[in-house]
Amino acid sequence: MVAGDFLRVNRELLQRLGNGDVAGYMSEGIERVESIVRSLLSQFRASIAASGRVGGVLGSAMRKVSPLGLHAFMFHDERLLRRVLEAPYARPHEPALAERLGMPVEDMRECLRYVFETRSLRHVLRMVGEDGGDDIAEGCNAYRRLGLAVPHMGFILKSDPGVEGSPGGVSYTALTPWVLSIIYAMATGSLGAGSVAVVGASVGRGKTTTIYYTLRSVLELLGHPDPGDAASKLILLDPFEFLDVAQGLAERGEKAVVTVVDNASALFPKQWSRIGGLQRFFVSMNAVIDMIRSMSAVTIFVANAPNELASFVRNIATMRVVGEEADVKPYTATIFTWRTVKLRVGQREEELVRRERLASVYVYPLLKLPSNLYRHDLEVKQEVNRRELIKALEAAREALLAQEGKKGSGRG
Repeated sequence: MVAGDFLRVNRELLQRLGNGDVAGYMSEGIERVESIVRSLLSQFRASIAASGRVGGVLGSAMRKVSPLGLHAFMFHDERLLRRVLEAPYARPHEPALAERLGMPVEDMRECLRYVFETRSLRHVLRMVGEDGGDDIAEGCNAYRRLGLAVPHMGFILKSDPGVEGSPGGVSYTALTPWVLSIIYAMATGSLGAGSVAVVGASVGRGKTTTIYYTLRSVLELLGHPDPGDAASKLILLDPFEFLDVAQGLAERGEKAVVTVVDNASALFPKQWSRIGGLQRFFVSMNAVIDMIRSMSAVTIFVANAPNELASFVRNIATMRVVGEEADVKPYTATIFTWRTVKLRVGQREEELVRRERLASVYVYPLLKLPSNLYRHDLEVKQEVNRRELIKALEAAREALLAQEGKKGSGRG
């Protein structure tokens, strides 16, 4: 049933991509989302620089809460904004920041509202061809220029923990336009082979949640009538279902738009070459991984760490996304960066250059999986863990028997 739902959603997407009007709309959407992402990252960099200039306790606090504020802007939950604006003052840092700017806290919060609302796709679409200036914008120039909306949002959220989020619409992370641009390349025929990404972070760091909201945003931009449900169907929580999907695509000669394989290290462990009876299986899977690039525009393998995956999976990846813990307690926060390898050619040199960029920020409980998907994810992880435990026990028994056999032959 999972494979059937996966194939059905991908067929729906392919039908949408077959509409000639969609390609032009996608190009426009990619450009606008990328513009918002660049603006948010610029605000984040400005906030970090401002924290250094402020210095002292306030500057250190600004730097610590900036990832929290950036998350709120990236996932653009308007209900969260209302909660923030109605919250009590975040003492002592919010009044101290207002004092630095020489304005009342109420005015600073009005600046926060303005900056938040103008960092949205809806606003960008509405303001095309318009000036867009108003009195609030003029009064908030210094606040916006210094990137203070990001730590300001972070201060209020940190002082009011326990806020839950379930944002609607588009998430403005760098992952959204990346996935959309690959799909656009496939739709316009300029993509020779699919792109493979590996997403790795420790257990419970928001990998699956981040990917889910990325896919939902992509589907929202493609005009899918139910982007949330469709996004959940594109994530293969049980990695072994990937085999059924790959077989189904190959038998029907179909293509997939997006394929996400969760818990991928259970299917492609890095120690595959040492697992005796399974070596033939993994040699075959090496070929399947190579083949999937021609069958799926975007394939994402999710693991507890990128180096937990077999080398043949890592080597084929065109993008690696790594999540690292951020210290914004009591929240669980992860900063995801992506690493690409590019060829730089100079007059007298030719070398591979690794570039690292901020891809997304995850904060729990501000961002959660839908409850049904979360429950299913827990069930699948328990089953995957059970299989891994059985495999480990079998390997231990084999090793023990082999050791006893050596002792017996020595005595003989």
